[in-house]
Parts: sequence; C-alpha cells; structure tokens
Amino acid sequence: PTQPPPHLAAPAMSEVRKFTKRLSKPGTAAEVRQSVSEAVRSTVDLVVSTPRPLA
Repeated sequence: PTQPPPHLAAPAMSEVRKFTKRLSKPGTAAEVRQSVSEAVRSTVDLVVSTPRPLA
C-alpha cells in the first residue's frame, strides 16, 4: 500500500491521538454523539424542507 507523504501523515495521526485522548474524558463521547446527532438532524431537516424543482 502507498504511504502518504510524511508531512501529511504526522499531523493527521497527531490529531487522531488528541481526539481519541479527549474522548476518554468522562462525558466527552456523549457530547460528541449529541453534537453529531444534532448536526445530522438539522441537515436532514434542511434537505427535507428544501423545495425541489419539478423536472
């Protein structure tokens, strides 16, 4: 498999580690789930309520 250039791989892994480390704090995973749930819900509401042109 091809590897990404080092200047792209290192920051990405660092961010992943920071993200997963923060998830281990009590309540953080629940907050993330709630935020994602709200974002998805608002996106679905927007898509459903947007009138589509008739073909």
